Amino acid sequence: MLARGVRSDDVRAWQLTLRALLGPPVASDGIFGAQTEAATRASQQRFHGPATGVVRRGDLRISASTWVVGPDTRRAVQAALTAAP
Repeated sequence: MLARGVRSDDVRAWQLTLRALLGPPVASDGIFGAQTEAATRASQQRFHGPATGVVRRGDLRISASTWVVGPDTRRAVQAALTAAP
């Protein structure tokens, strides 16, 4: 589960996903703070609700008919982070 206060590479991958989905100014620092929580709520409202601001395993399958975030996408995002200057 990802929620306020969690610090991890999974949070960073989620933040990058939020930026790709919504385009809000979400820091990709790996810290699930107020900004990430707000962006999470916005994505939950837009794609599937309920807007809890907490990311659970099932929430990682955000579907807007064509977009699904699963383990392969998470690995790709993490690989891109590693390769980024």
